[in-house]
Amino acid sequence: MSFNYIKLIVYGLVMMLVGWVFIFLMVLKILNSSVLLSFFSYGLAVCGLFLGNLGVLNIQKRRRNKQNYQNQNNLKHEKTGQYF
Repeated sequence: MSFNYIKLIVYGLVMMLVGWVFIFLMVLKILNSSVLLSFFSYGLAVCGLFLGNLGVLNIQKRRRNKQNYQNQNNLKHEKTGQYF
């Protein structure tokens, strides 16, 4: 089963943006600032940042593993002289 890391990045981005919007609205005094809402906004922003970074790191890991696999196959073919 394949996991879609692009969705993880998008979810993280949305969570960060919602957290930032709540914080911005509290600064502008549109939303009443409370301790619970402040922690919730901060938690959303931090969790979104974490999820986004997790998605990016996993995509990079996949690309690196794929490139290493291709490089190993190229080295095997160079040793045997078979390219097809």
